[in-house]
Amino acid sequence: MPPLHRKIFFVFSLLIIAPNLWAQNTADSVAVEVPEIITKAFKSKYPTGKINIWLLSADHYEARFSMQDKITMAEFEKNGNWVYSETELTVDDVPVKSLDYIRDKYPGYEITFVTREENPYDKLLITRIEKENDAFDLVFDLKGNFLNQEGLEE
Repeated sequence: MPPLHRKIFFVFSLLIIAPNLWAQNTADSVAVEVPEIITKAFKSKYPTGKINIWLLSADHYEARFSMQDKITMAEFEKNGNWVYSETELTVDDVPVKSLDYIRDKYPGYEITFVTREENPYDKLLITRIEKENDAFDLVFDLKGNFLNQEGLEE
């Protein structure tokens, strides 16, 4: 299979199996009943979110849900305070300014993964780019301004 076809196959496979993977417990989290303070905080922040599963780790509750046809994860402290969220996006969601920056500064690289990460202080767009055996993440603000480059952990 040519490289592009493998990537397309991988993305479609991921889209099909992701909800099933999300429905499983992780090693450091377990599926749980959620206190009302947490469910109220969730509904306030994500009124249209449809929960797939709630997990509890040592210090927070994690909601894995879908909203506006996007897969999202959000963390809440045990007192109900929202801490962090991450939403899977597509290349179509990347601002033109970011796409132009990538094309100009990283010719031949391909965007393979996009997420929007939010916390109470920041909203960021993370784009993973790859070329042959080289891959890293580029961080942009939501307007498309480049902020920094992050290496990938091996």
